[in-house]
Amino acid sequence: MVRLMLVVALALSLAACGGGSDGLSRSEERELEALVAAAEAAKAQAEAEKARAELEKAQAEADKAAAEAEVQRQLQEAQRAREAAEQARLAAEAARREAEEARGEAETAQSEAEAAERERQRLAEEANRAQQDKDRADAAVAFNGLSGTEISGALTITPKFRAPAGVVGAGTISQVTGSSAGSWYVTTARSLDGNNIVRIYSDVGAPDSVNIEAEYPVFIIPEGQTYREATITDISGYEDLITSSSFPTRGRATDITLNVDTDTTDTTDKDTARFAGVFAGASGHFVCVATTPGQAGACNVNHDGDTGYTLGGGAWTFQTSRTAKVTVPDTNYMHFGWWRQKGTGTLSYKTVNLSHGSSGPISAVSGVSGIAKYVGPAIGHYAVVQSYPGSPSSHGEFTATVELTANFGATATVYGSVTGFDVNPDWALTLEETAISGGGVTGGEVSWTIDTNTDENTTTEGTWAGQFHNELETFGNQHPEGISGTFHASYENVAKLRGAYGAHLQ
Repeated sequence: MVRLMLVVALALSLAACGGGSDGLSRSEERELEALVAAAEAAKAQAEAEKARAELEKAQAEADKAAAEAEVQRQLQEAQRAREAAEQARLAAEAARREAEEARGEAETAQSEAEAAERERQRLAEEANRAQQDKDRADAAVAFNGLSGTEISGALTITPKFRAPAGVVGAGTISQVTGSSAGSWYVTTARSLDGNNIVRIYSDVGAPDSVNIEAEYPVFIIPEGQTYREATITDISGYEDLITSSSFPTRGRATDITLNVDTDTTDTTDKDTARFAGVFAGASGHFVCVATTPGQAGACNVNHDGDTGYTLGGGAWTFQTSRTAKVTVPDTNYMHFGWWRQKGTGTLSYKTVNLSHGSSGPISAVSGVSGIAKYVGPAIGHYAVVQSYPGSPSSHGEFTATVELTANFGATATVYGSVTGFDVNPDWALTLEETAISGGGVTGGEVSWTIDTNTDENTTTEGTWAGQFHNELETFGNQHPEGISGTFHASYENVAKLRGAYGAHLQ
């Protein structure tokens, strides 16, 4: 650069001194021109370098500005990050406070819940104690009833085939229901006030169809007539076998007015009324003849609601064809059950055991040998009274299974068990072996195991009885068809039960 400036200065000096080609030699002129060109080139280079320097300066300033902008941007981002971090810190602090408040509320709620649970448990314990006291009191009433004498009243029970039995003598029966239980039919009868409940198991078979004269010999065939005829008085006791759409319904009575006889000269011409109906399954006509001629209201019909119709007034007959068939109910059956009666603070019980055959209950088992097994249901009532806390008291109905083994012969005996109690599967009764006397057993001892897991929980307090059942009095070395009876047992002063059973030959 300095050299360039000297050359330029020299050239300028020569020019100022009036130098030119006249004063310089040719070689000097060329040298001078070279110097001038070099100077100009140097100048141009200097200017280029200056421009480049300025450009570099501008670039540097731009880089500086960009750097400053980047720094500013980073500072702004850092600021925003600090602000965000602060907001996050504040939010975290708020969340922590809320969490602490929630934890405090949760702890309070937990404390309140624990207090409420303690109160609930206290109330539940009080309620449980109250329920146990009530159960104990109720069970004590039942216990006393099972310990006392049986209900003195008498029941009239009329079992039927696959239908509820008729029950009379247990208050005003308002509801009678029935259901099948295998070969047995179960009848439950309740009184209007709910204080009497009767449950009966019966095994009445299907009715037979026989010629009417074979079953009711009073039906005769008058000479020259094609119908059978008998007066109603000849079939008294069978009123429940009478049906007619012309007769009044249950519990009502009516008078039947016959046509008035206007022929006063014939004193033997009596009025007659005929009503289509059915007797024991045989279709025909009920006929009523007035006692005197012209008698109004001569005949009357009443339905008492229990046994059936009562026909009165004139002379009643039933007419049907000579080939009529009647259905004959099965009279060879057993039935057993119980009767519970509720009083003011008292409960009383009665067990029922009856059997019917062609000859009634058999009076003796004779001419029979060998071993026979009998199985059937047992039903009844029980009461358990616990005197110490935590042990539940209870009372109510039970169902179970009876199994009996009879050893017929010169010294005939029978023994068995009652197991499968629905109220407590650990109960078991042993019906101790007892001699067969007449048609059954009486006074047999009973052992009650109240917990079958150990033999130590067994007492012998109670008796059992049974009546063998057969259609005919004579056996012909055939074992009796069934046995039904009753039993009762006690376990110290804690539990009592009373029941009845029926079992068929296996």
